[in-house]
Amino acid sequence: MHSYWGNYLTASSGYSNGADHPRGEYGIFVSNADGPGSINYSYASNMGDAAFYVGACPNCNAVLNHDHAQYSALAYSGTNSGGNLIIENSEFDHNKTGLVSNSQNNDDLPSPQIGLCPAGSSPAVHGAVGCTIFMNNYLHDNNNADVPGSGAGLAGAAPVGTGIVLAGTEYITLYNNRIERNGAWGILVADLPDQETPPPGANCQGGLYYDPNTQTCYYQAFGNYVWNNQFSNNGFFGNPTNGDIGLATTLHNPGNCFNANTDPEGLSTDPPSLQSPPYNPCGSANAGDMGVLAAEALCATQLLAPCPTLPGASYPRPDATFTLPAIPAQPGMANPCAGVPRNPWCP
Repeated sequence: MHSYWGNYLTASSGYSNGADHPRGEYGIFVSNADGPGSINYSYASNMGDAAFYVGACPNCNAVLNHDHAQYSALAYSGTNSGGNLIIENSEFDHNKTGLVSNSQNNDDLPSPQIGLCPAGSSPAVHGAVGCTIFMNNYLHDNNNADVPGSGAGLAGAAPVGTGIVLAGTEYITLYNNRIERNGAWGILVADLPDQETPPPGANCQGGLYYDPNTQTCYYQAFGNYVWNNQFSNNGFFGNPTNGDIGLATTLHNPGNCFNANTDPEGLSTDPPSLQSPPYNPCGSANAGDMGVLAAEALCATQLLAPCPTLPGASYPRPDATFTLPAIPAQPGMANPCAGVPRNPWCP
């Protein structure tokens, strides 16, 4: 697919069988498209995978602007999606997990996710590390375990209580987002060991290694830039590593970079002092906490219940039954008939 465009779209579901099918899977979904594309002023909710999805595009050439996602396993999911891709001025709340970008050895090939600018293009924001930029968004209250698909598959196993997850991603810029009241982490940057059985054509491209015995393809997260984000009241689940920013990565050169992020109560990070060397200035080799934080992140995915070996592991688990919220009133187009040929709705 090539160009696409959608404004004022609404996608939701009124039924879910909990973690099992049937359920709504995706709200607004784009795959294998090279654009240009845009999805603006749109709403999606009650999905077992993602309210919004843009994937399988090394250069997506897409913009999501003024969108809103609620009550889903993931507010946004982007697998192997990079190049020119901007998500801005959007709100993601009351999901299990907010905005998620990842590499994966699956049918959304080719992997990995790479946010670097394609030849001949430059970042939309001066100082960004590449052209995949998530900026000026409001991510709050993503602590909802009672969503469709919770605990099922990679999407349903995203860490509950997290505003943004970068899993095995390369060169994404998170700029000037407001991230509040997420109980586990405001932002979690982590490596991703993908253990699924890959389809033909998926050969762990961009992964560290591929083990035919365990079907494991290990994607390192590196080169990501977490810059000038405003945090407040994150990490209230109270587990040892919970807070504004978590980094669970193995050593890589370059590593990940953190700069000018703030919290009125003091920025809380694991490892500590993430805005000091070797995490700032950018370009140095560094690694994250592959001990307690990595174990906590696994516990928050709900794949482990309970997590007895951790010093603290309190994360919400889904109830047996839950009710899907109705679609709230949405703003309409200012003049929906402008430029439309005459028809029964637009005489």
